[in-house]
Amino acid sequence: MASGEHLTGRPVIGIGTPAAPPVCRCGTGRATSTAVDELTMVEAVADDTQRLLALDEICLGTPGHQTVRYRLGLEDDGGVVEAQASSWVLGPAPARPAGSAPCGRSGAAGSR
Repeated sequence: MASGEHLTGRPVIGIGTPAAPPVCRCGTGRATSTAVDELTMVEAVADDTQRLLALDEICLGTPGHQTVRYRLGLEDDGGVVEAQASSWVLGPAPARPAGSAPCGRSGAAGSR
């Protein structure tokens, strides 16, 4: 689940998504800018090879409190991975009221 509040007014285009609908025309005007912003995507891969891609973050876990252990790494980092543990990581993000912090976080940075 992406928390894209910071994208207000900015189009996001997914390229090469496997289940993408047919390309459609989303407006009648001409483009006024050809600028492209590269945005960081996050990918979660389960032990059974299921993949989940998102913009910004992925929240996993059950509605109750539990600790999840996982590994973080970059494809182009020579296979270096870092073990992590968190009280929440991946899974369906709960619905949240407008204006609330993503994934059940309080507004404080780093609080989980």
